[in-house]
Amino acid sequence: MDLRPIRATEIQEVVRNLWRPFAEDMESRNKRFELADDAEQAMASNFSNGLRQDDVFIFVAEVDNEVIGYLLFEIRDAPPIFTRERDCALDQLYVKPEYRGEGIGQALIDRAVMIGEEKGAETIVLTIDAKNEGALKFFDDLGYNIWRHHLFKPI
Repeated sequence: MDLRPIRATEIQEVVRNLWRPFAEDMESRNKRFELADDAEQAMASNFSNGLRQDDVFIFVAEVDNEVIGYLLFEIRDAPPIFTRERDCALDQLYVKPEYRGEGIGQALIDRAVMIGEEKGAETIVLTIDAKNEGALKFFDDLGYNIWRHHLFKPI
């Protein structure tokens, strides 16, 4: 397995083959995440914009010249009301189902931790859908703790 930054030339393919299933899984758990007709185009634009920012990172995992997973994260400053300075915020992690359990997600997160440490981040933060039991178990097994709950109510 090889971990590397995403190439601009493969953004469309990664969005279509990896982000789309990630987004459809979220949509299946909560209709609040119903995808717009132009969702792939919008996310490809988001990925492209991320490549132009110093503190946004998109890494892919590749096996036998096939991209089988990705992680999008950013290093961000904490609000000035807190004593901590920076966080490493994991935004999206997806590994194709047939490659799960092989350490690929862990390797992608380890890369984020390494970069986070280099950039002065003190913590890793992420949000997981409450119904995503697989992700909850994955992060629990890695020693992550629940810090806060996000609640919503339709209006």
